[in-house]
Amino acid sequence: MRKQTDRRSILSITSKIGRKISALAVAACVLALASCSSGGAAQSTPGTGSSGGGVTTITFWNGFTGPDGDALKARVQAFNDSQSKYRVDMLIEPWDTINEKLLPALAAHQGPNIAAGGVEAVGQNATNGAFASIDDFYTSWTDQSAVFDRLVAATEWNGKHYAVPMTFSPVLTYYNKKLFTAAGLDPNNPPKTWQEFADAAVAMTKDSNGDGKPEQYGFILPDHNAPAMWESLMWGNGGGTISDDGKTATIGSPQSIEAVTYWNNLLQQKKISPAGISGPDADSLFQAGKAGMLVEGPWMINGFKQAGIDFGIANVPQGPAGAFAVANSSLLYVSNDTMKDPAQKEATYAFLTFWNSKDNQIAWSTTSGNPPTRNDITQDELAANPDMAAFTKYQSTAKFFLPFTTKEATINTEIYEASMQKITTGKGTPQDVMTAAMAPLQALLNG
Repeated sequence: MRKQTDRRSILSITSKIGRKISALAVAACVLALASCSSGGAAQSTPGTGSSGGGVTTITFWNGFTGPDGDALKARVQAFNDSQSKYRVDMLIEPWDTINEKLLPALAAHQGPNIAAGGVEAVGQNATNGAFASIDDFYTSWTDQSAVFDRLVAATEWNGKHYAVPMTFSPVLTYYNKKLFTAAGLDPNNPPKTWQEFADAAVAMTKDSNGDGKPEQYGFILPDHNAPAMWESLMWGNGGGTISDDGKTATIGSPQSIEAVTYWNNLLQQKKISPAGISGPDADSLFQAGKAGMLVEGPWMINGFKQAGIDFGIANVPQGPAGAFAVANSSLLYVSNDTMKDPAQKEATYAFLTFWNSKDNQIAWSTTSGNPPTRNDITQDELAANPDMAAFTKYQSTAKFFLPFTTKEATINTEIYEASMQKITTGKGTPQDVMTAAMAPLQALLNG
C-alpha cells in the first residue's frame, strides 16, 4: 500500500504546476494534500447534491482509492442506512483527477457538497472563494470537546472554521526486530532519546566490504517526498522550519541548525542512511529488510506485514525539547453552494456529525488503519486493530507541519526539502544552507 506516497507526489506536482497554470488550478491541486491511497476501483457520482422526494442527496468527493477506500464506502453506507432523510453519494477517483475537476466544477456550481482535503490546505481553501466557513456547525456540535483540540484548531483560518476533522495520524518509528536482535539490541526496548537512536542506528549499519556504501542502514532519513522527519528532529530541539503560528521563519534558528547538524553528521560520517533518498525508496529499503528504523505513518502497516517484516512501533526520537511526531490529517470541506440550500446544508451537517461520532470513529479506525479523531476512544475499543494502539498513544503530542499558511506546497518543496537535500548530499553545511533559506522563507510567509 502506498498511501502517503501519492500525497508526496502531489506535493511535488503542485509546486511544478503552480508555475505554469492559473491560481484556480493551483488551489485545486493544493486541496489534494491529504491522506491518500493507490489502486482499486471507485464508485462515481458526479455533480452536486439534490433535494426532493423526501430524501436529500449530497455528494462527497475524495481520493481514497485503495484499501481504506473500501472502509470509507462502508462507513458512508452505514450513514445512509442509519436514517431515511439523507443520502451521501461519493465520487472516489485518484487525487490528480479530483484536482483537475474540483474547483472548475465548483465554479460552475456542479461541484460536491463535501470534499476531502489536507489540513495543509486550510489557508488556501479559506481564501479561494469556493469553500464555506462553517462556524455555525461548531456552535451546535455537541461532540466537539471529544475531538483533539489541536485538530479542531487546525481547521481555523483567521478565527473561522473552514473544515471538520476526518483523519488524524502521527507518523512514528517502525523498527525491524530481527535486525535489532542481530545487532545486540533489545527489540522489546526500542530507543527513546537522540543518543539511544544514534547508538542503535550505528549498531545496525553494515558495510561489509568497506566501500562506503552500506548493505544495511540503521536509520533511514528521507529528505523529499516523505513525512517531514527532519522537521520532527528540529522540533525535538526547540526549532522548526516556521513558528507554530505560521508567521515567522525559524529554519535558520540555532536550535534548527543544531538538530540538523547532529543528524547529518551521523548520515555523513557513520552512513546510517543513504543521502538524498526519497520516501518511497526509504519504504522499499525497510520492506526489503535492509533498514533498521524508518519513520512512517499507519498506512504502511499492511505493506510491511506483507513484506514479512517483524516490526515494532515506537515514538520519534526525543530531543532536548521533547519528542514530536509529524501529524498527517485529512479534513472535510464544505462548498459555498451547499450553504445556499437549507436541505443540503442540513444533510451535510448530519454527515459531518456522524463522521466524528464515537461509534463511527471506532469502526473507521479498526477497518481503515486510520487512528480516530477523538481522544475518548480506549485501546479496548480498538482491539480489533491492535496496531492502532501505538499510533493513538502519540496523537496528543503530534504537530502539524507548516501550519497556518497558504504557501505550504511552495515552502515544502522549495525551502524545506530543497534545503535538506542540499545538506544530505553535501552541497552545503546546515549553517550555510539553513541561514540562506531564512530570507526567502520569510518573504513567502509575508506574502
